[in-house]
Amino acid sequence: SRIQSALAEYNKHQWRDREHLSRFFPKLESGSRRDISGHVESTQGTQASRDHDRLEERERIVSSDALEQDEAVQKKPERDRDTATIQPPVLEESEAEQRQKEIQDQQETPKRQYLAVPFEENAEAKACGARWDAAAKCWYAPEDADKDKLQRWMPENSPVPVRQEPQEAFCAAMKKMGFELDELPVMDGVGHRTRVEGDKENEKSGFYVGYLDGRPAGYIKNNRTGQEMRWKSEITISEQERAMYQAQRAAKLAERAQDLAYAQEEASRRVQEQIKKLAQVESPTAYMRAKGIQPQNGVYTDRNGQTCLPMQDINGKIWSMQYIQPDGTKRFARGSRKEGCFHPVGGRMNDEDIAKSQAIIVCEGYATAASLKAATNGLPTIAAGDCGNLLHVAKALAEKYPDKGIIIAGDDDRETKGNPGRTHAEAAAKAVGGVAVFPIFATSERGKAFSDFNDLDQKSILGREGLKRQLRTAYRKMQTVQQVKMQQRQQQVERSQRRRDFS
Repeated sequence: SRIQSALAEYNKHQWRDREHLSRFFPKLESGSRRDISGHVESTQGTQASRDHDRLEERERIVSSDALEQDEAVQKKPERDRDTATIQPPVLEESEAEQRQKEIQDQQETPKRQYLAVPFEENAEAKACGARWDAAAKCWYAPEDADKDKLQRWMPENSPVPVRQEPQEAFCAAMKKMGFELDELPVMDGVGHRTRVEGDKENEKSGFYVGYLDGRPAGYIKNNRTGQEMRWKSEITISEQERAMYQAQRAAKLAERAQDLAYAQEEASRRVQEQIKKLAQVESPTAYMRAKGIQPQNGVYTDRNGQTCLPMQDINGKIWSMQYIQPDGTKRFARGSRKEGCFHPVGGRMNDEDIAKSQAIIVCEGYATAASLKAATNGLPTIAAGDCGNLLHVAKALAEKYPDKGIIIAGDDDRETKGNPGRTHAEAAAKAVGGVAVFPIFATSERGKAFSDFNDLDQKSILGREGLKRQLRTAYRKMQTVQQVKMQQRQQQVERSQRRRDFS
């Protein structure tokens, strides 16, 4: 029924290309710029999909993402501002109570007692009441289980003394490469980032992934020095030892997840309280003037002239704040949740506007989002904050608005190793069946440090008209993709109907 509703809505609002484009893309201004179309090539980059499975991750170099900074510099205003001109979002009492209940539930949630069960004893442990935690990849004792029957698998009762040699040896190898570790590394087959010598306060230039299957192994890379190592242990661990490691790791991860959830809720509360003390931007901040963009609803500033952007989830809850200093330096609120959160240009997600549009534009930075929004007549435009968050935001939007096309307006970081802007944008578009588009500059500008659509809008000789042309091309491509997706959904509905008719 959900698919049929989506098809009906699509057929109801389907527009012809000319009407559809003219509504959201105003006609190009004639005479305002000389014809420089010869400088533009409508090319689209492609990125081959990569296999990130566990076995290949052991054998190849894992590329480093752009370093991520997490810090908040929060300043209170010198004096109370005129509350008549400030209209920050105010939490209702019921919402505040709900938030407190969530925090209380997290504190009261009982911790799982993980078990050290060797592989050959899995069936016996299950018969005694143990359950499997698929996420932690470890057995645990549920609250209603007979603990006496499971005592033999309690970590403290393990018959085989647990040796820490693999983790200690892996840790020693990491420290030789300049890693700064306060505890033993987590060897769970997942990539981790940590500090190395020479890192600034919020940098994590070290990357590692470790395994404890059979003969422990791992991969280490110091992205600051470029040094890397494929490490292998000199010993082989037993099934009992591996089970013990898994139980310890699962318990530690569960504790960390609970602490993280509590910290993020506290950061959300702190940010929402801070918004009440900030002023809405009425005239461009120094950052806005530098980027050539105008104030929008939902953007705040403080006495230091920072541009403050609340970051919300798909349901509208504010989890974080991005602080942009006059010189363009960006930071997120300390301890806050960033993954899947975004800032919609205009301050909020308007379901009515989204219902009228056929696509949602997602990009990295706010200045880019503001330029893209200004180049259209109201297409919903989202700033994800950075390239690493594009995938999470795109997935959240696609899940809530499955009938809308997703255009990922990526940065083309040609001068940065690995071109993270393009790589992440293409991955996000592929994951949601969207379209990735990147700015194309004039031939004479190829050597300049232009990378995003705000550069195209404000610094390129192509200007706003060039931005509109390139968006129109991406929009047509998105329409084609959406038509194919709708046809596939229709075929799926018909096949399901035939199966029901003849079942």
